[in-house]
Amino acid sequence: MFVALFKTFKSNSLDFPFEEINNLENFISKDSQLNESFGKIEEIFIELQKKEPNAEDSFWTENALTFILIKFNFLAKYKVQAVKEVDYHQIRTLQEFFLHKINFFGLSPKETEQNKIFSQEIKYSTKKIPTDAVIAYTNNYIDGLNLSPFAIDFNNVLHENDTVMCFYSHRDLADNKILNFVSIEDNELKGLECKDITTEENYNKVFSDKEQTTQHKKNLIVQLINDAKTSILGKEDSAEDLLNSLLE
Repeated sequence: MFVALFKTFKSNSLDFPFEEINNLENFISKDSQLNESFGKIEEIFIELQKKEPNAEDSFWTENALTFILIKFNFLAKYKVQAVKEVDYHQIRTLQEFFLHKINFFGLSPKETEQNKIFSQEIKYSTKKIPTDAVIAYTNNYIDGLNLSPFAIDFNNVLHENDTVMCFYSHRDLADNKILNFVSIEDNELKGLECKDITTEENYNKVFSDKEQTTQHKKNLIVQLINDAKTSILGKEDSAEDLLNSLLE
Protein backbone atom coordinates (compact mmCIF):
# COMPACT_ATOMS: atom_id res chain seq x y z
CA MET A 1 0.00 0.00 0.00
CA PHE A 2 2.82 2.38 0.90
CA VAL A 3 4.55 1.78 -2.45
CA ALA A 4 1.27 2.27 -4.35
CA LEU A 5 0.55 5.53 -2.55
CA PHE A 6 4.12 6.74 -3.08
CA LYS A 7 3.91 6.13 -6.82
CA THR A 8 0.47 7.79 -7.00
CA PHE A 9 1.72 10.93 -5.24
CA LYS A 10 4.90 11.00 -7.34
CA SER A 11 3.24 10.47 -10.72
CA ASN A 12 0.68 13.20 -10.02
CA SER A 13 3.27 15.66 -8.63
CA LEU A 14 1.48 15.82 -5.28
CA ASP A 15 3.19 17.02 -2.12
CA PHE A 16 3.91 14.21 0.32
CA PRO A 17 2.23 14.59 3.73
CA PHE A 18 5.71 14.18 5.27
CA GLU A 19 8.34 15.88 3.14
CA GLU A 20 10.99 13.32 4.15
CA ILE A 21 9.09 10.56 2.31
CA ASN A 22 10.42 12.02 -0.93
CA ASN A 23 13.87 10.75 0.10
CA LEU A 24 12.68 7.12 0.15
CA GLU A 25 12.35 6.75 -3.62
CA ASN A 26 15.56 4.69 -3.92
CA PHE A 27 14.41 2.28 -1.22
CA ILE A 28 10.96 1.21 -2.43
CA SER A 29 11.84 -0.63 -5.65
CA LYS A 30 10.81 -4.26 -5.93
CA ASP A 31 14.29 -5.59 -5.14
CA SER A 32 15.21 -2.96 -2.51
CA GLN A 33 16.29 -3.83 1.02
CA LEU A 34 13.33 -1.92 2.43
CA ASN A 35 10.89 -3.98 0.38
CA GLU A 36 12.73 -7.17 1.40
CA SER A 37 12.48 -6.14 5.06
CA PHE A 38 8.71 -5.66 4.80
CA GLY A 39 8.45 -9.02 3.04
CA LYS A 40 10.56 -10.80 5.66
CA ILE A 41 8.40 -9.56 8.53
CA GLU A 42 5.24 -10.60 6.68
CA GLU A 43 6.75 -14.02 5.94
CA ILE A 44 7.66 -14.58 9.61
CA PHE A 45 4.24 -13.34 10.75
CA ILE A 46 2.52 -15.92 8.51
CA GLU A 47 4.79 -18.72 9.75
CA LEU A 48 4.12 -17.85 13.38
CA GLN A 49 0.43 -18.56 12.87
CA LYS A 50 1.44 -22.23 12.62
CA LYS A 51 4.33 -22.51 15.11
CA GLU A 52 5.97 -21.00 18.18
CA PRO A 53 8.67 -18.34 17.60
CA ASN A 54 12.31 -19.30 17.95
CA ALA A 55 15.64 -17.44 18.20
CA GLU A 56 16.08 -17.36 14.42
CA ASP A 57 12.66 -15.74 13.96
CA SER A 58 13.57 -13.08 16.54
CA PHE A 59 16.92 -12.40 14.88
CA TRP A 60 15.49 -11.84 11.38
CA THR A 61 12.54 -9.82 12.70
CA GLU A 62 14.84 -7.50 14.65
CA ASN A 63 17.14 -7.24 11.62
CA ALA A 64 14.30 -6.26 9.26
CA LEU A 65 12.61 -3.95 11.76
CA THR A 66 15.90 -2.14 12.48
CA PHE A 67 16.34 -1.30 8.79
CA ILE A 68 12.72 -0.12 8.49
CA LEU A 69 12.94 2.08 11.59
CA ILE A 70 16.18 3.66 10.35
CA LYS A 71 14.49 4.71 7.11
CA PHE A 72 11.43 6.06 8.93
CA ASN A 73 13.24 7.58 11.90
CA PHE A 74 12.18 11.06 10.71
CA LEU A 75 8.76 10.32 12.23
CA ALA A 76 10.34 10.65 15.70
CA LYS A 77 10.50 14.43 15.34
CA TYR A 78 6.72 14.70 14.82
CA LYS A 79 4.25 15.17 17.66
CA VAL A 80 0.76 13.64 17.60
CA GLN A 81 -2.08 15.27 19.51
CA ALA A 82 -5.87 15.17 19.37
CA VAL A 83 -8.10 18.20 19.08
CA LYS A 84 -10.98 17.26 21.33
CA GLU A 85 -13.08 20.36 20.83
CA VAL A 86 -12.96 23.86 19.35
CA ASP A 87 -15.07 26.55 21.03
CA TYR A 88 -15.85 29.79 19.21
CA HIS A 89 -15.96 33.05 21.14
CA GLN A 90 -16.55 36.64 20.15
CA ILE A 91 -16.74 39.71 22.33
CA ARG A 92 -18.13 42.82 20.69
CA THR A 93 -15.45 45.30 19.59
CA LEU A 94 -12.84 42.53 19.92
CA GLN A 95 -11.59 40.00 17.37
CA GLU A 96 -13.27 36.61 17.41
CA PHE A 97 -11.16 33.70 18.65
CA PHE A 98 -11.19 29.94 19.17
CA LEU A 99 -10.29 27.89 22.23
CA HIS A 100 -8.74 24.57 21.16
CA LYS A 101 -9.00 21.78 23.72
CA ILE A 102 -6.03 19.50 23.05
CA ASN A 103 -5.56 15.92 24.27
CA PHE A 104 -1.91 14.94 24.63
CA PHE A 105 -0.87 11.44 23.62
CA GLY A 106 1.88 9.73 25.57
CA LEU A 107 0.39 10.49 28.99
CA SER A 108 -1.35 7.90 31.12
CA PRO A 109 -4.46 9.61 32.51
CA LYS A 110 -5.63 6.33 34.03
CA GLU A 111 -2.66 6.17 36.43
CA THR A 112 -3.12 9.23 38.62
CA GLU A 113 -5.64 11.98 39.24
CA GLN A 114 -2.87 14.54 38.61
CA ASN A 115 -2.35 13.26 35.06
CA LYS A 116 -6.06 13.55 34.40
CA ILE A 117 -5.82 17.26 35.08
CA PHE A 118 -2.82 17.88 32.84
CA SER A 119 -3.71 15.50 30.01
CA GLN A 120 -5.76 18.23 28.36
CA GLU A 121 -4.66 21.76 27.50
CA ILE A 122 -6.62 24.74 26.21
CA LYS A 123 -4.94 26.91 23.58
CA TYR A 124 -6.14 30.24 22.22
CA SER A 125 -6.02 30.98 18.49
CA THR A 126 -7.67 33.20 15.90
CA LYS A 127 -7.55 30.24 13.48
CA LYS A 128 -10.02 27.42 13.40
CA ILE A 129 -8.88 23.88 12.61
CA PRO A 130 -11.00 20.73 12.03
CA THR A 131 -12.59 19.43 15.21
CA ASP A 132 -12.19 15.82 16.37
CA ALA A 133 -8.87 15.70 14.49
CA VAL A 134 -5.67 13.85 15.26
CA ILE A 135 -2.83 16.17 14.24
CA ALA A 136 0.79 15.24 13.42
CA TYR A 137 3.11 18.24 13.47
CA THR A 138 6.64 19.42 14.21
CA ASN A 139 6.22 22.94 15.58
CA ASN A 140 2.79 24.56 15.22
CA TYR A 141 -0.06 22.07 15.49
CA ILE A 142 -2.31 24.37 13.44
CA ASP A 143 0.03 23.85 10.47
CA GLY A 144 0.13 20.10 11.03
CA LEU A 145 -1.27 17.13 9.14
CA ASN A 146 -4.81 15.97 9.94
CA LEU A 147 -4.63 12.17 10.29
CA SER A 148 -8.38 11.68 10.76
CA PRO A 149 -10.28 9.55 9.93
CA PHE A 150 -7.54 6.88 9.73
CA ALA A 151 -6.09 7.80 13.13
CA ILE A 152 -8.65 8.82 15.74
CA ASP A 153 -8.98 9.45 19.45
CA PHE A 154 -11.74 6.91 20.04
CA ASN A 155 -12.79 8.42 23.37
CA ASN A 156 -13.06 11.80 21.70
CA VAL A 157 -15.74 10.35 19.43
CA LEU A 158 -17.52 8.89 22.47
CA HIS A 159 -17.21 12.15 24.45
CA GLU A 160 -15.10 10.45 27.13
CA ASN A 161 -12.24 12.15 28.98
CA ASP A 162 -9.34 9.71 28.60
CA THR A 163 -7.38 9.52 25.34
CA VAL A 164 -7.54 6.26 23.34
CA MET A 165 -5.42 6.47 20.19
CA CYS A 166 -6.65 4.09 17.46
CA PHE A 167 -5.64 3.32 13.89
CA TYR A 168 -8.06 2.20 11.19
CA SER A 169 -7.73 -1.54 10.63
CA HIS A 170 -10.40 -2.90 8.26
CA ARG A 171 -14.03 -2.88 7.25
CA ASP A 172 -16.29 -5.64 8.52
CA LEU A 173 -17.03 -7.68 5.39
CA ALA A 174 -20.24 -9.00 6.93
CA ASP A 175 -21.57 -5.48 7.45
CA ASN A 176 -20.48 -2.69 5.13
CA LYS A 177 -21.41 -0.06 7.72
CA ILE A 178 -18.96 -1.23 10.42
CA LEU A 179 -15.33 -0.08 10.54
CA ASN A 180 -12.77 -1.61 12.87
CA PHE A 181 -10.05 0.36 14.63
CA VAL A 182 -7.18 -0.98 16.76
CA SER A 183 -6.08 0.68 20.00
CA ILE A 184 -2.31 1.19 20.19
CA GLU A 185 -2.45 0.90 23.99
CA ASP A 186 -3.72 -2.68 24.27
CA ASN A 187 -4.22 -3.82 20.64
CA GLU A 188 -7.97 -4.07 21.30
CA LEU A 189 -10.30 -4.07 18.30
CA LYS A 190 -12.97 -1.36 18.47
CA GLY A 191 -15.94 -1.35 16.12
CA LEU A 192 -17.46 1.85 14.77
CA GLU A 193 -20.88 1.55 13.13
CA CYS A 194 -22.68 3.96 10.82
CA LYS A 195 -26.39 4.35 11.62
CA ASP A 196 -29.13 6.57 10.25
CA ILE A 197 -30.14 9.58 12.33
CA THR A 198 -33.75 10.46 11.62
CA THR A 199 -33.58 14.19 12.29
CA GLU A 200 -34.16 15.60 8.80
CA GLU A 201 -30.88 17.50 9.32
CA ASN A 202 -32.18 19.11 12.48
CA TYR A 203 -28.75 19.71 14.01
CA ASN A 204 -30.22 21.43 17.06
CA LYS A 205 -31.76 18.08 17.94
CA VAL A 206 -28.60 16.12 17.07
CA PHE A 207 -26.20 18.20 19.15
CA SER A 208 -28.51 18.48 22.14
CA ASP A 209 -28.35 14.71 22.63
CA LYS A 210 -25.02 13.01 23.51
CA GLU A 211 -25.95 9.69 21.90
CA GLN A 212 -26.98 11.33 18.61
CA THR A 213 -23.92 13.61 18.63
CA THR A 214 -21.68 10.56 19.08
CA GLN A 215 -23.46 8.73 16.26
CA HIS A 216 -23.15 11.79 14.05
CA LYS A 217 -19.36 11.74 14.57
CA LYS A 218 -19.24 8.01 13.77
CA ASN A 219 -21.21 8.57 10.57
CA LEU A 220 -18.80 11.31 9.49
CA ILE A 221 -15.79 9.03 10.00
CA VAL A 222 -17.41 6.25 7.96
CA GLN A 223 -18.31 8.74 5.22
CA LEU A 224 -14.77 10.16 5.08
CA ILE A 225 -13.24 6.69 4.73
CA ASN A 226 -15.79 5.83 2.03
CA ASP A 227 -14.88 9.05 0.19
CA ALA A 228 -11.18 8.19 0.42
CA LYS A 229 -11.79 4.69 -0.93
CA THR A 230 -13.89 6.04 -3.80
CA SER A 231 -11.18 8.57 -4.67
CA ILE A 232 -8.54 5.84 -4.84
CA LEU A 233 -10.58 3.12 -6.55
CA GLY A 234 -12.79 5.38 -8.64
CA LYS A 235 -15.95 3.59 -7.52
CA GLU A 236 -17.79 2.39 -4.43
CA ASP A 237 -17.17 -1.33 -3.95
CA SER A 238 -19.57 -3.46 -1.96
CA ALA A 239 -18.38 -5.84 0.78
CA GLU A 240 -19.03 -8.74 -1.63
CA ASP A 241 -16.88 -7.11 -4.34
CA LEU A 242 -14.08 -6.58 -1.83
CA LEU A 243 -14.24 -10.17 -0.60
CA ASN A 244 -14.15 -11.50 -4.17
CA SER A 245 -11.11 -9.36 -4.99
CA LEU A 246 -9.30 -10.74 -1.90
CA LEU A 247 -10.15 -14.33 -2.86
CA GLU A 248 -8.81 -13.78 -6.36
